[in-house]
Amino acid sequence: MKIKNNYSLKYNLLFYILLFFVIFLFTSIFILSLFKIVNMWSFSQAHMNYSYGFVKRGLFGTIMLLIENFFLISTKKIFSIFFIILTTLNIFLFFKIIKKYSTNFLVLLFLALNPTLIMFSFNDLGGFQRFDAISIFAMLLHSLYAYNHNLKNDVNLYKKKLFFVIFPIILISSFIHEIIIWSLPLHALITINTTKEGFKKIICYYLFFLILIIIIFFFPVHDVTVKKMIDDLSNRNLYTDAIIPVSATKGNLQILSYEIQTNLLNFYNFKINLFFISLSFIPYLFFLNYMQNKNYLYVKVNSYYLIMAIFPYLTLFAIGDTGRWISLISFTSLTFMSQFPLKNNIENFKISKKIFVQGLFTLTLFIIIFIYVFFIRLPHCCNLEKKGITIWGGISHKLYAAYKIVSKDQDDFYNLDKRFKE
Repeated sequence: MKIKNNYSLKYNLLFYILLFFVIFLFTSIFILSLFKIVNMWSFSQAHMNYSYGFVKRGLFGTIMLLIENFFLISTKKIFSIFFIILTTLNIFLFFKIIKKYSTNFLVLLFLALNPTLIMFSFNDLGGFQRFDAISIFAMLLHSLYAYNHNLKNDVNLYKKKLFFVIFPIILISSFIHEIIIWSLPLHALITINTTKEGFKKIICYYLFFLILIIIIFFFPVHDVTVKKMIDDLSNRNLYTDAIIPVSATKGNLQILSYEIQTNLLNFYNFKINLFFISLSFIPYLFFLNYMQNKNYLYVKVNSYYLIMAIFPYLTLFAIGDTGRWISLISFTSLTFMSQFPLKNNIENFKISKKIFVQGLFTLTLFIIIFIYVFFIRLPHCCNLEKKGITIWGGISHKLYAAYKIVSKDQDDFYNLDKRFKE
């Protein structure tokens, strides 16, 4: 399959400016994470381990503690370096995937700095150093494999990558954080689109994960096992409240009622969630249809597949940390859309042959997207109304905060020693 990818200098320049801008922004968080614990909640959960038996999410902590014992590297450094490497990989994979859209300036800007995509964990540090990043890595990598297959038309090579790379990532990640299980419909649908094989055969490929789900969600974890593990970790000053609910079999079901009250029945939270959920998949549905109508795609895409891919997240977004779920919906939409190669470079949107009308439309759309990517952030969780959290913030707020920190503002909010633990 021959694809035209003749990017002019101006498109390449814009693409690399955005790439290095994002790397520059994240570098500040990476440096901070080497000296401070940026996400204490996630850091605490990362210590869950199999010392006294099986617990949910115990694999990473088991490996991390073994490395600490054998190589005398603190868990703080291991945790920080792991997420620096993983986030960096995700940034480069993300930009590799969206480069095909760079000839449409508005689409590139919307994707590159979108507050629900790669910038989510920068705009709200509560979303940084989360194991969702492994799910995102698997999504991006699988989408890229599918895209490359569609270029080379080599099903056998794709299947080797699926069975020996994607499946092991999902398997290992499931014992680090079960959130990757909700991405299985996306992976299965990408496989269907790539191999052109029927549902029954694809289900056979993914049948193993049914056993995995049973083990993760229903394998009995005794309270004594959790208590002994907590006692072992007591001298590390961790948030035990972050560990106890998620390490046992019953998991988060205990707090389900509270989260439904907070995220569904509270109108303040609900309207913010609904706003971001809409923007996490509707633009991608529109763009897929636009590309099909303009004959940019080689294949006819079933848009209902995208709804099927995000459905698990839509049914469970009421459970805590809704921002993380919404970000995963957005990545699901992007990776589903990006698996399909383009016949030609995508031009900027045109609605009229009249220069004034077209210019006004482009300017209006640019202003809307500019405000969205620079002045809006997706909050990662919690009772937004009680904490007075709004959608306003984003990159502009972080740049302002950086100025305040450098100028040594006396406000405790800009004091890194008071905000973060070492």
